[in-house]
Amino acid sequence: MSAREKTGTRLAGIALIAVVILLGFLTIGMYNNAFTSTVPVTLQADRAGLQMEPKNRVKLDGIDVGRVSKVGLTDDGRHAQITLAMQPDKVGRIPSNVTVSLEQLTAFGNKFVNLSMPAQPSSRPLQAGSVIHADQVTVEVNELFDNLTKVLNVLHPAKVNTTLGALAQALNGRGDKLGDTLKVGSDYLKKINTDLPTIQTDLIKTNKVANLYADVTPDLLTLLDNVTVTSDTLSEKGPEFASTLLSLTTLGDDGHDLLEDNGDDLSDMLDSLRPTTRLLRKYSPEFVCLFQGAEEAHRRLSIAFGGDGPGFKPIAGIMTHTVVEPGDETYRPDQPNVLSHHEGPGCSGMPNVTKFPPAVPKGDPTAPELDPGNNAYQPGQPPLVVQLFGHPGTGLPVPGVAQKKGN
Repeated sequence: MSAREKTGTRLAGIALIAVVILLGFLTIGMYNNAFTSTVPVTLQADRAGLQMEPKNRVKLDGIDVGRVSKVGLTDDGRHAQITLAMQPDKVGRIPSNVTVSLEQLTAFGNKFVNLSMPAQPSSRPLQAGSVIHADQVTVEVNELFDNLTKVLNVLHPAKVNTTLGALAQALNGRGDKLGDTLKVGSDYLKKINTDLPTIQTDLIKTNKVANLYADVTPDLLTLLDNVTVTSDTLSEKGPEFASTLLSLTTLGDDGHDLLEDNGDDLSDMLDSLRPTTRLLRKYSPEFVCLFQGAEEAHRRLSIAFGGDGPGFKPIAGIMTHTVVEPGDETYRPDQPNVLSHHEGPGCSGMPNVTKFPPAVPKGDPTAPELDPGNNAYQPGQPPLVVQLFGHPGTGLPVPGVAQKKGN
């Protein structure tokens, strides 16, 4: 082989090696997405875990939408900060309020960033520089073992084993009884479950009662303090109090004897008062206007007769003289009757004493039938005092004086 051929062969070998190296770099670059444009998005979480590394997947509802490009800490060092390289053609479909969780592929595998569409997606999509937050981070196996180790260090497995052995020995052969007990407990829980609304209502009412007692506690304390003062007074006045009780006992005995001896008579007397009290109750609404009218009449009479007081007083030096005489003429049925037009209580204009009941015209069926006798004074009749008050000792009317029929 000539020198020229050897040189050409060497150059071809060098070129082949260069092509292989270039293909290797291209493969590595393509694996690292060196030739693919991505959209950087920052993810912050309370922790990232041991299996969160660059190149881990970013999925949206099971579809790859990017990769993890960097895992680090925030500036204050309190949270994990993960940079996501999102695919440009898919990042525009992901809302900015996307739900994020760090999930575990397998028990010992790497984690991935799981994105989920929210219930109400935002109209603004993710873009370069957006910051999202992880809501949940899956517990790794190493963290689980670490927590289990802490629990075992507290529980002392040897003591737990002894306790479980004693419990197993105690339950040995008592499964049926334990089952019955659990069944009874279940029945009680069902009953309590149905009574929970009532219990809740009772607790609410108990709260109101407790608040009420809290509000009246100062008054109760004051009352107890007053009761203490009263008890001290009774203790100091013990003899007088005993004497009072003895007097009340005597009064009670006397009252018992009185009622025992006169109970029937008192009952009859009260029973005889029923018509009177019934009539008074019926006309009780007009008592007020009657007394007011009497008071107004008294006021006017006082002015007419010279002031208030017993008897009549002189007015401007003139002595008044009042005479009661019999009627001048016999009452005739054709004259008007001053009667009320209604039954039951009625004030008839009282206490205004200037108004009187209207006269009942002749022929009115409500007018009473009167005996048209002669009520003029006739010589020889009994004295005036007898005409006014009847015969002494009997109180009977004087014969010959006009009376209403039926009396």
